[in-house]
Amino acid sequence: MKLKRILIAEDDPYLSKVMRNYLEERFIVDLAEDGGETLEMIHKNNYAVVLLDLIMPVKNGFQVLEILQEEKNPTPVLIFSNLAEKEEMDRAISLGAKNYYIKSDMDIDEVAKAITKFTEGQAK
Repeated sequence: MKLKRILIAEDDPYLSKVMRNYLEERFIVDLAEDGGETLEMIHKNNYAVVLLDLIMPVKNGFQVLEILQEEKNPTPVLIFSNLAEKEEMDRAISLGAKNYYIKSDMDIDEVAKAITKFTEGQAK
């Protein structure tokens, strides 16, 4: 079975490495450290899912979502952020995010199941 490629866009190197180590048995995992790099990588690669932090340098997650929405990019985006206000969650969903996870409450197994749900629906 061919593994699907996902992107973790997270500026905390520790968290991104922990997530990559956990997920790389099931997916090919790329890492981006800022919003600019995230967009470059999305444009260059075909990702099954992008895990996107909202607070990042260069371009924040909201800016990334706005650009992807303008481009009508179909890549599913799952938000994982420390921003826990309803307004931020609603804004991310209105910009096309498929789900929203708060880092402090995040269960990595739940995130892995969500990624699997999105990747299984895609034929390559």
